Amino acid sequence: MPLRRTGPDRSGAERPALTDSSLPCVVHLVRYGNPPEALGRFVESYRRHDAGESHRLILLCKGFPDVAALAPHLERLDGLSAERLEVPDDGFDLTAYRRAAARLDGAVACYLNSHSVLLSAGWLERLLAPLRGGAGIVGATGSWNSGRSTACYALHLPSAYDEVFPDRAWYRDQSRRLGGAVAPPVRDLMAHPPLRYARTAYRLTRYLALFPSFPAPHVRTNAFAIRSNTMLRLRYPRLRSKASVWTLESGRGSITDQIQAMGLPVLVAGRDGRVFGPAEWADSDTLWQREQGNLLVADNQTETYRLGDLDRRMLLSRVAWGSRARPQ
Repeated sequence: MPLRRTGPDRSGAERPALTDSSLPCVVHLVRYGNPPEALGRFVESYRRHDAGESHRLILLCKGFPDVAALAPHLERLDGLSAERLEVPDDGFDLTAYRRAAARLDGAVACYLNSHSVLLSAGWLERLLAPLRGGAGIVGATGSWNSGRSTACYALHLPSAYDEVFPDRAWYRDQSRRLGGAVAPPVRDLMAHPPLRYARTAYRLTRYLALFPSFPAPHVRTNAFAIRSNTMLRLRYPRLRSKASVWTLESGRGSITDQIQAMGLPVLVAGRDGRVFGPAEWADSDTLWQREQGNLLVADNQTETYRLGDLDRRMLLSRVAWGSRARPQ
């Protein structure tokens, strides 16, 4: 299938939806801010690992000012057939996915972020099979991490993490090494004088209100499959900051919470063909456990763990799984 351009025209009017098809859609995000090599890594893994399902491959091109800017990325396709859908650069990945869901005519879609790398043959079949069995969302990874418990621990308040980390000095050092990339930005809670205490209290109050305590199961949105009508039923706040994205992914009223409120199962699919409910995620070996040997789709966060030393692995594994952590 040749590349086809869809999206708003110069006047801002919407173009028609992509070609009618009953096939599931694989929607891979291509961001203007990323180097073309990111798409190249995905394409290489896509060629190597058969999906196990007939599907439409759609590049969700976010924020590209013109075709010339997109050209170096498209060169990475090297003859691979794909459709193209363009969206503006406002919002975050989840904003782009919601826009795509409104314009795709397929009943089911698998969304893959710009860092996604496929790891196993049959990856799409494994993600879609549970949807056919009645699941509401199926992710490649899930986590129990809690922004509330993390914030309380950082501020020396009672926390579910009190007995998990060796001490706060170790936690601060390891968190600083990661630059806040894999947890809500707790370091921002500590405001500077002269309004330090008032600002800290305000920000902490927001964390307590927005996030549940550990364990807070949520599907990570780096790679997930969902029915389009389910996606469009989700209540989305306006995503203006990374903190708002964290809230939608792992806070109160998260995507996971909303789908469970619909009475639909929330699952993680493993490379071995098994599916796991939230209580089983720590033992699924998909995210930040042992060698992540059951992982279907890698991303920058799973790579951070894979390439990390023992201290880094220990931090990530314990943030996600508490006392159930198994970093080695």
